[in-house]
Amino acid sequence: MKEEKPYIFQPNELRVGSQLHYDTGEGIGITTIDWQDIKWLSEDPHDFSQAHKPIPLTEQLMSRVRRVIDRTPHGCDSRREFSMTPPGERQVDNNWWSKEIHDFRILHLSPSYLRDKVGDDWVKRETPEFWHCWICSHGTGSSWFLSIRDYKKFKYFHQLQNLFFGLTDQELIVRL
Repeated sequence: MKEEKPYIFQPNELRVGSQLHYDTGEGIGITTIDWQDIKWLSEDPHDFSQAHKPIPLTEQLMSRVRRVIDRTPHGCDSRREFSMTPPGERQVDNNWWSKEIHDFRILHLSPSYLRDKVGDDWVKRETPEFWHCWICSHGTGSSWFLSIRDYKKFKYFHQLQNLFFGLTDQELIVRL
């Protein structure tokens, strides 16, 4: 297996609310980006990228993704956003479906895995190489899919956060 190059964030790639791995010196945790982080990133992307790492989009992570539905002073209410049960269809292995995002539309995400040769067998890697993403109709009487995969292949959680926020004006977060 080849070694991956370090991920260098670009200033236009993150926004306030993006979640990343952060090396605290005592271990790696999840942090939510604020305006000071954006300033640090715009001034020194390389230094920022030394301390922050993207969160890989994995199937285990998809089960912990929540949509923020209430930002009151008393807390942050959320609900589980993705499930492996599609609306009114049979399940396709490893596919994830969002709740309705806007006017009867949902997101459909499908991981694409590489395989490594181990002895005589081909073994699926634990983390997908990337995720295909579609916006699809649901309950509208007509069926359609808009492929986002032709334009962007998702690999990290902050990329999914950006798409979801752009479509809904709502945040996605990871709950541990």
